[in-house]
Amino acid sequence: MASHAFSAAGDDLARIALAIVFFERTGSPLVAALTFSLSYLPSLLAGPLLSTFGDRFERRRVMVVCDVARAALITAAACSVLLDWPIVTAFTLVLAAAFFSPAFDASRAALIPQVVSNDQYVAASVVTGLTYQLTQIGSYLAGAVAVSAVGGGGALLIDAGTFVLSAVALIVFVERRPHAEHTHGAGRGMVAMMRTAVGEVWARPVLRSLLLVSSVTVAGAAVPEGLAIVYASRHGLHGLAQGAMVAAMPIGAALGGIVLARYVARDKRIRWIRPCAWLAPVPLVLTAVPMPPAAVFALWTCAGLLLAFHFAANAAFMLYTPQDLRARAMGLAQSLLTAAQVLGLIGGGLLAAAFDVRYVVGIAGAMTAVGIALPLLRWPAELRNGGTEVAVPVGRLGEVDVDVPDHPASRVVDA
Repeated sequence: MASHAFSAAGDDLARIALAIVFFERTGSPLVAALTFSLSYLPSLLAGPLLSTFGDRFERRRVMVVCDVARAALITAAACSVLLDWPIVTAFTLVLAAAFFSPAFDASRAALIPQVVSNDQYVAASVVTGLTYQLTQIGSYLAGAVAVSAVGGGGALLIDAGTFVLSAVALIVFVERRPHAEHTHGAGRGMVAMMRTAVGEVWARPVLRSLLLVSSVTVAGAAVPEGLAIVYASRHGLHGLAQGAMVAAMPIGAALGGIVLARYVARDKRIRWIRPCAWLAPVPLVLTAVPMPPAAVFALWTCAGLLLAFHFAANAAFMLYTPQDLRARAMGLAQSLLTAAQVLGLIGGGLLAAAFDVRYVVGIAGAMTAVGIALPLLRWPAELRNGGTEVAVPVGRLGEVDVDVPDHPASRVVDA
């Protein structure tokens, strides 16, 4: 968990630091939105293929290599900013560093069920998600302050240090775990391995429904997050206040994670996915109503609170996925979610060039509500019942299923 927190902090620090620096240099909302989406592009372009490393090699080793590589590249990017080189240099280096994130994230997600017991996995997933949200809040606030205090180059050097800390935490505190003996699609190359995983994931209604709803809601949520800097700047907010607007939705998600972990019964957490998804677009739609920045902050925080259903959705997705497919399944999910984020960020940036940010966010909320309607109306019975009626296909599709009694999906209700 410490490694995840350090790694996530590094990603978020780089994201807000470059977004602020590039917006100040260009004054373009589109450039700010594109810069904010920079770290998401590798997952979109090559996430599924890169995630195969998590099913092919020992997962802790993959994570350490990714952290070391990112630390080196971000350090180089910091030097380019400090030396006032063209912004395309820092952009390229940070983009290169981001290509190591899909393999790290997929390996981490697949490793967690091996570290904790099956009946604790949903709770562990919620705590992990909550940790990420709290880290993101701190990173956004610290990033905005760091840019004001030490400049973009200094903020990126701090970012590089977080990846070093992540690698050290992995080496010191995480034991090497045995690798799966039989991996679906192994031995046929990265493309063949990923093609096998895509077919098996998409053929399962539970996984498909979770992916569709999560992707659409992520696209809508990306719009206010990507335009928060623009909104804050146009309303005279700077420094900590600027970082607070960017952190509004993560703050809400953190609060939602606390509610989910402490006040929702373990056997009901998965059932909360559907009603929260229905309500999540409402605060975004209301943003179109004229109101002061404090009220907009409150609305975006409320939207983040409702979007905390993603913690339970992520846990359900992994629980219903066979162990030897988990890294690739997570890579596929990350790629789809990243595509949704990038579309939301770019679309929001383009619209914000012609319309007020609050109208753009309102449109995003309305489109989200329309997009999730069909999959939520066809919500699988397994998810309606919160895992009380689980039929888990453990083997490969089209083959005789192998009995794996400790498959975590068989214990969702106890988690």
